[in-house]
Amino acid sequence: MIDNTKTKADYAPNEKKVWRPESAVQVNPDPSLKMKPGIYFLAIEELQGAWIDNEWEEADSSETWTETYTDTYTDEEGHLVTRVTKKDFTKDIPRSRRYVLKRFTETGFAENAFSGSFSGPRQYKK
Repeated sequence: MIDNTKTKADYAPNEKKVWRPESAVQVNPDPSLKMKPGIYFLAIEELQGAWIDNEWEEADSSETWTETYTDTYTDEEGHLVTRVTKKDFTKDIPRSRRYVLKRFTETGFAENAFSGSFSGPRQYKK
């Protein structure tokens, strides 16, 4: 399945996202929507990664870091005791998923039924 829709990234003008189809279910659109004739299906796609400035960035990744804690106290005998504890953390970052209504064209390609209708700028939350 090939999606020829061209989109421009918000932060990297040379970005090209690569989506992998996960599943598809045929849909019969309501005739009142006046959609082009064809076979429509609802697809679940998962982001594989992206080409950003001529480098491949994998969508599925994890972050690993170490945090160090220092605890200082005075024991019962009046000695100053310092303990250093290191703890390793790993955070898995899952792949993005999207649900898209697509249709097969007369030439056999799959295209988005609503190209760009529901897209918007990325939102980053802290």
